[in-house]
Amino acid sequence: MITGFDTVLVGAGPVGPKVARLLDLWARRWPVMRVTVAGQHDSQFVEWATARPEIPAQHGEILVARDVEMVVAWDEHGYEIPDSAEGPFSVLYEPCPARAFAAIAQQDPYARDQEYGFEPYETLIIGSELTLTTVVTPDRDSTYSREVIDAVVSALAA
Repeated sequence: MITGFDTVLVGAGPVGPKVARLLDLWARRWPVMRVTVAGQHDSQFVEWATARPEIPAQHGEILVARDVEMVVAWDEHGYEIPDSAEGPFSVLYEPCPARAFAAIAQQDPYARDQEYGFEPYETLIIGSELTLTTVVTPDRDSTYSREVIDAVVSALAA
């Protein structure tokens, strides 16, 4: 059974180049990191530092593992590797077909200091060239999963 927790992000424009920069940064943490780009002619896991497969600009499914052992464990256990604080992760992205959609603002998008607190409210996201990015991590709240999600958010916001 494949396990994993999905976090969906909405951003502007193509994200492929941003994902490539994210992988460059993550490779500092995982020097022999293995990556595959699903759907390419040879969708085998390769070492990022040496092979650097092409990351599509508009639409992609990138699977990332620390090393060959994690690739094997992923096949056997899914995203949650027994006795490991870390696990593989995926970044999937595609153009958003909707030009407008409703969402709930959980944090103040104006980023103001809230003397009286913040109450979530409905909002309408409107834009062209939006991209939906899904980050799949082992779980929702572990330190490691938060680090992955935060790294993807930082890469997309840069």
